[in-house]
Amino acid sequence: MAAYPHAKQWVILAGGFGLPDRTASAIRAVGLAKLVKSIGYNPLILGKLRIAPERPEDLHLIEISGMPARDIRKPWPESLACNYVTDGSSVDEVVRRLGAANVAVVLLYNYPSFGLMSVMRACAVRKVPVGLDLTEWYGWEGRKIARNLLRIFNTELRMRILSCKVGNVICTSSWLTKRVKARNTLVLPFVVDLTEDRWEKRRDRSPRRSDVRMFVYIGSPGIGMHKDLLPKIIEGFSLIGDTRSDFIFDVYGITREEFISEVPNQQEILNHLRDSVRFHGKVDHQTALDALSEAHFSIFLRKPTRVASAGFPTKYMEASTLGVPVIANLTSDIGLFLKDRVNGIVVPGYSAKLVAQSLNAALDLDEKTYFEMRVRQSNSNPFALDKWKTQAEAFMQRLK
Repeated sequence: MAAYPHAKQWVILAGGFGLPDRTASAIRAVGLAKLVKSIGYNPLILGKLRIAPERPEDLHLIEISGMPARDIRKPWPESLACNYVTDGSSVDEVVRRLGAANVAVVLLYNYPSFGLMSVMRACAVRKVPVGLDLTEWYGWEGRKIARNLLRIFNTELRMRILSCKVGNVICTSSWLTKRVKARNTLVLPFVVDLTEDRWEKRRDRSPRRSDVRMFVYIGSPGIGMHKDLLPKIIEGFSLIGDTRSDFIFDVYGITREEFISEVPNQQEILNHLRDSVRFHGKVDHQTALDALSEAHFSIFLRKPTRVASAGFPTKYMEASTLGVPVIANLTSDIGLFLKDRVNGIVVPGYSAKLVAQSLNAALDLDEKTYFEMRVRQSNSNPFALDKWKTQAEAFMQRLK
């Protein structure tokens, strides 16, 4: 084993993320793992491999950028199957195998409360600090009453009580930090290794077309299309559609039929916009990043709710990392990074009328002004790994 500068060299990062990069949570976990590795620790990632291991001969271990990643449901071939949602035994097994004296902290990503309590008890016995990586604070969504009640209970227990007992919390926003009563906190919206192939090979790309401005939305709009206010964005395009045709809006993550089934009153709007709005359905992450890197602008909106204030949009991180200007309203800590007419365009609200005004502003930019905006976005790199080392080191030194 390589020599590490810390007596307790292991940092375990555990959660229900889809490894290696199937979910935004997995991308965040790998970035965080690289950050702790850059300050002298040895990370081990516990998440969900594509196929759940059931037999000893099944895949239990992969390597991500030189870092070990095991399946949280069955970390070793001889491990007993574990439901991490309620049971912390798989995390405890990892701590035991590494040696509790060698583990600096167990970091748990948005961990289910009953599983979290189980991990907390096991780590207390072994005298290993526990930390939480919190990126969301759910509210009521959709019509499923039992599902909503269970999810809200789980979230409130984790956020209001267990985060205080743990004491070590990484938050995605300053808003969340103020509301989580933890003794040791770190605000970390995202951390990105710019040398990763997914970013490096796309950063110097130019928009795919020069005769029209290309706008893109990539993601899951949520139940009722409420998460990123996609209907408001499309309505904003409809308000300018009668006077100009110099734009295309590409939507990735949902089909036209799925969209209309949720908001049937927008079918007439889409018919009017015709080929200016194109739905591509769900695509793999690489295809999505290709579409983003070749667009003029990434666009999304969010109401300033508790859910939006607590988290930080992956959409902004990805666009910023690829040097693509963003059109968005200011929620969470976006305002720390998005500057109006500097590296994107700020929508001063979330109404269709305000969206239309911002779209007109984007369309009215001449080529020189637009590419200067793109260069500033590309050069800022606010989520680059090196920019977060000092804060991460301080957090690790304060572990309780």
